[in-house]
Amino acid sequence: MNSSFSLLRIRVLLVSFLTLICILLPSLPCAHATSATPVGETHVAKWKGNRKAVFLLMFDDSWPSHWQVAVPELVKRGMVATFYVVPRKGEYSKFEKEWKKVVEQGMTLGNHTMTHDGFQGAEDSEMEIGGCTHYLLDFVPGKNPRLISFALPGVTDYNFGEGNSLKSLLGQTSPRGPW
Repeated sequence: MNSSFSLLRIRVLLVSFLTLICILLPSLPCAHATSATPVGETHVAKWKGNRKAVFLLMFDDSWPSHWQVAVPELVKRGMVATFYVVPRKGEYSKFEKEWKKVVEQGMTLGNHTMTHDGFQGAEDSEMEIGGCTHYLLDFVPGKNPRLISFALPGVTDYNFGEGNSLKSLLGQTSPRGPW
């Protein structure tokens, strides 16, 4: 069995598992605070609604099953997630209009590079990471500059360029400026 088929099976299983979690989540007990702060005492909430924890859902690689299955289930339950997209990947570009609907339904898009192919050197990494950031700033309405979440793809062929690191590269490509 080749490795790309194995990776595809793992991703399909992961999406299925996360979809199942979304379906079952409403029946699970919620992590609410149990007592109100008495009048006159100060209490700083760590999470919105004074919840004890937060649960993040993140999807990557721009698979059509994200907008076909996961997004409708999330919307039905009043939940949001971050979808890390790859604008030059066929699965994304073929359905770009559907991804616009994903944003309109309240979901967040994150940077997962332009091609998911890795990169060699500073110029190539700028195109992959910076290009995706600029694409998202244009594609998703909102004020600029703003924070764009980044997830490094799972390929192993990375070279950030001599003297560069991922942190320095993200600082250069961020619309907010260097860190």
